[in-house]
Amino acid sequence: MDNSRNPARALPPSWLFSAAIFLGAFLLFQIQPLIARFILPWFGGGAGVWSASLMFFQAALLGGYFYAHRLRRSEPHVILLAVSLFLLPVIPAARWKPAGGEEPIPRILLVLAVTIGLQYVLLAGTSPLLQAVWRGWSGGEGRYHWYALSNAGSLLGLLTYPVLVEPYLGRRAQAWLWSIAYLVYAGLVASIFLTRPDRWDAGGSGKEAAREPTPRLAVWLVAPAAASLLLLASTEHISEEIIPAPLIWIAPLSLYLLSFIVSFGGWYRRWLFLPLAMLALLGMAALLEWPSLAFDTKAATIGVSLGVFLVGVYCHGEVFLRRPHPHHLTRFYLCVAAGGSLGGILVTIAAPLLLPVAGDFAVGLTLCAILLVALEFRRPWWRVIPAVSCLAAVAYAAVMYTGALAVDSVALVRNFYGALRVTEEPTANPKLQALVLTHGIIEHGSQLMDPILRRQPTMYYAVGSGIQLAVAHLPPGPRRAGVIGLGTGTMAAFGRAGDVFRFYEIDPQVVRLATSIFSYLRDSPARIEVVLGDARLALEREQPQHYDLLVLDAFSGDVIPAHLLTREAMTLYLRHLNPGGMLALHTSSKALRLVPVVGALARDFHLTGLVIDTGDDPTVYRRRATWILLSRDSSAFLASGPGGFSGKGIPPWTRPDIPAWTDDYSNIWRLMR
Repeated sequence: MDNSRNPARALPPSWLFSAAIFLGAFLLFQIQPLIARFILPWFGGGAGVWSASLMFFQAALLGGYFYAHRLRRSEPHVILLAVSLFLLPVIPAARWKPAGGEEPIPRILLVLAVTIGLQYVLLAGTSPLLQAVWRGWSGGEGRYHWYALSNAGSLLGLLTYPVLVEPYLGRRAQAWLWSIAYLVYAGLVASIFLTRPDRWDAGGSGKEAAREPTPRLAVWLVAPAAASLLLLASTEHISEEIIPAPLIWIAPLSLYLLSFIVSFGGWYRRWLFLPLAMLALLGMAALLEWPSLAFDTKAATIGVSLGVFLVGVYCHGEVFLRRPHPHHLTRFYLCVAAGGSLGGILVTIAAPLLLPVAGDFAVGLTLCAILLVALEFRRPWWRVIPAVSCLAAVAYAAVMYTGALAVDSVALVRNFYGALRVTEEPTANPKLQALVLTHGIIEHGSQLMDPILRRQPTMYYAVGSGIQLAVAHLPPGPRRAGVIGLGTGTMAAFGRAGDVFRFYEIDPQVVRLATSIFSYLRDSPARIEVVLGDARLALEREQPQHYDLLVLDAFSGDVIPAHLLTREAMTLYLRHLNPGGMLALHTSSKALRLVPVVGALARDFHLTGLVIDTGDDPTVYRRRATWILLSRDSSAFLASGPGGFSGKGIPPWTRPDIPAWTDDYSNIWRLMR
């Protein structure tokens, strides 16, 4: 460019760059939980939806960094920003809902790409792009602290969503507010480029332009991959093995982002964080070797999240110490993003295909320990020996943990929806020995192995349970029952000749286990029907089923997915119930108090309700359970005495500060125990 005929304008102020980088990162992590709120109900509401979404976010981040690495003119970026404005607001179209039965991961990736793909890539590339622009225009050194600023914006966006956004705004209002903020962001970035539309050159010569040595490039890729893999694997482990609470991923993800801030903010010190990282790996490995340490769920969750932070600081700190000359700045960030994306792919796609057991956390710990040894291998012996010892201890715990899962299991299967395990549960009474189906620490059903007792309902369905009382009060004659959530098929034990029991189940592996290992379905004299796919989507497509009883016993981890407890869902349930029919909801949860939510729905729909709590009873193989029974018939719960209803009515259980949930609004934070 001939600057004599087109003189360069003054360099835009650095605060403008800082503001654009911070706001872009803030929006980047606000859109993640927001878009997840829209698509979670479409795919069952399980943790797998978040894992697949996070994999998309990491891949899109990589795309943004690649875009920043290859871009050499300002005009294309301004044009793409303008095009992205026509794709607002960021609300997924209903036509992308799955029909049921298809592989969920490709569908999730497609929905995200169509809805927020371009905006996300442009936001993701903001920090490396503007750093490269500053470097090229100013001719100065790269401002690596802007990467720390970017992660600070990401952290603020992540933490403010559940505290300041979700409790007060519905999904659509959130989407419009985010879209307005995106307009402001686009204006900031456009003002930078339009103020100085010249072509820039971030090049160098001689040593500065030399290609980075391969070992350094390998660290740029492998260390972030290890940290990312540990993040996803630990989140999965916490949600399945320690505390299956919704949105539990916020704690480790926040500390993961904080590790970037510490490292790229220049606060990393190897002498401090190397031993802390080794202690963190050993502490997390102890949870594998001695699961009883996770009894204090709060301490275990904090401990694992802190471990992710310390290992993340070490990994990212070693990357920062090997940062290149600013000439290679965009390549450097591209490798870091590629590593993060690789970690996500390994956990979300590779692990379910390669590992029959849920050993991602054990593998992640081992790989991080191997990385630690590799990075310290050329150091003095007094640093190598502790690193090797740490690796040996972690590897031993990982092998023992995964080996125990395989040896003690009758069946092990896993897919997008999680890892399922069938085990034999020995008891003092041989007649009460049972097969148990578990997902993490949550028992999803069991069946007694004794041939005489195997048709007897157990656990949450056993004698004296709320659902047993509900079935006992159904009208005589042939009955139709719908059951959301198959489990082991225990509900089929209540079926009689002439009855129709229709099960809705989203996980094909659950169907396979219920029909092959457990025998409730094939033993039942009732006609059994199984509908594969999300229950709400299936019920929306079906004509009214005229159920005498509709049972909701579907769990994602420890709680019912939120989209099954909304006004829209209740309207759907009532459409499929006979006028005198009964709705039974299994609301047992260690994480959430769900009774007030159901109470609010009962109040708004003028339903008569009863809460039935039952405790453990090993003599009939019963587990503690809370069932809520609802009916439009005000006389449905008048029966009392032997075999009659007993429990607490809905009105005393309602809370004025807990409104009924809708598809647009739900707030779990007020309900957490």
